[in-house]
Amino acid sequence: MKEFRAAWAAIIISAAVMYLFDNGTVTLAVLVAAVCLPLISLLSSYLQERYITVSLTESENADSGNLKISVINRSFLPAPHSYAVMEFRNIRTGVCRTVTVPIAVTPFCRKETAVSSEMSHYGRYQIRLKETVMSDALRLRQIRKSFSRTVYFTVRPGYFPVSLEISGSSAALPDSERYSDRRSGNDPGEVRAIHEYVPGDPVRNIHWKLSEKADKLLVKELGLPVTDRFMAVLDTSAGSRTDEEGMDAVAAVYAGLLEALRREGLEFSACWTEPENNYLSVTKINDDEDLQHVKDRCLAVPRTDGDLCGQLLDWQSSHRSAHLIIVGTDKPSGIERLAGSCKVTLLLLEHSGSISIEDGLSVYGYGKRTYAGDLAHIEI
Repeated sequence: MKEFRAAWAAIIISAAVMYLFDNGTVTLAVLVAAVCLPLISLLSSYLQERYITVSLTESENADSGNLKISVINRSFLPAPHSYAVMEFRNIRTGVCRTVTVPIAVTPFCRKETAVSSEMSHYGRYQIRLKETVMSDALRLRQIRKSFSRTVYFTVRPGYFPVSLEISGSSAALPDSERYSDRRSGNDPGEVRAIHEYVPGDPVRNIHWKLSEKADKLLVKELGLPVTDRFMAVLDTSAGSRTDEEGMDAVAAVYAGLLEALRREGLEFSACWTEPENNYLSVTKINDDEDLQHVKDRCLAVPRTDGDLCGQLLDWQSSHRSAHLIIVGTDKPSGIERLAGSCKVTLLLLEHSGSISIEDGLSVYGYGKRTYAGDLAHIEI
């Protein structure tokens, strides 16, 4: 801005000197133009400030391209050198970026400019239009407008199928009074159905009396007790160290796990540590609306400081879960104590393969870019 003002000052001085040495029509015209053009440009900038409005708008679409900068110019004056300063903060990762977005302001225009390029990672974004900067045609004066409006936008991970192989014994709480209407279990007190024996059926489930009458082997399908059997835990410990791509993989795996549990018709809860006071947030998933709410909410949970295993042990003392499935980047401290109270499955980023550590505790590893294939089938 200063260099343009200095340049025009030099032009005006040069035109004045030329007119002093040659009082002709041409030199007078040059001097008048050198003085009037900057004045007209400055006047236009004051009119721009009055007739041009800029705002942050959202369309009805829920995809990642629905955030736009809207520009309305109610005058014939253009603003060719204009831009907006945007701030994008991913609440989940804590990464904040400030970008400059060029905006075109032509006479009597109503235009929208998409600003979704900085939302390339999963999470809940806090987006702020910090300021707009416009200048006149000769760049002699800048018009800066600050804004206080903040909008929020969620970039969700895409769906990838997870096949769950569920052991009835690993997920049942035997004293439940309710039974699954979709899955068999191993509770001898509740017979769900009877079918003809096929190789692989447990011999202990053969109904000997009916088999004798029917002259063929018949097997009892035992009931599966259901309570809050599974709890899907998102580990947001601040000690975890990974980049944004790794955190994207964790978010995608957790969303895929929730989808798989819901698709299997299982009753389960979703759990993570809230940043306020580091308390354990547990939400029971009863329907698809609960599922979508939880998937969006966990994308807004930042990293936290807290003893996850200690919090889960406290929870287990008053609210029993037969099976905890923990998704994260590192093995939580104290996980062995937690495995003594229930079955635990860990889904860990960049862990070397799928291994069983000890009874009640198993680990599955997945890569930043290969998680869909690594976790296509999980036995829990």
